[in-house]
Amino acid sequence: MAEQIKHYEILKKPVLTENTLKMYQEQHKVTIEVDVRASRDEVKRAFEIAFPGTKVEKVNIIVSKPRTVRRGRFVGKIGKKKKAIIKLSSNTDVNIYNMEAE
Repeated sequence: MAEQIKHYEILKKPVLTENTLKMYQEQHKVTIEVDVRASRDEVKRAFEIAFPGTKVEKVNIIVSKPRTVRRGRFVGKIGKKKKAIIKLSSNTDVNIYNMEAE
């Protein structure tokens, strides 16, 4: 049976890189790290609830696999991550990166 995820648990934090800021300015796309168990529909619903008045057109998901790390003789794994690239409608403006309007 599928486990229900609350909408406030799905969105974790925005991904802040030069590439994501450029995508936000030019293409109205926001990149957010999300819960590993979340689906596209759940991410869309959680984003529209967290930022009222926004309209999400499309959600793309990127899953990075866990990687192996070594600390001396001990070997472990760093958990997998999931990012969502959210395409907003052209008339929607979200100040998720705390940038000033130009």
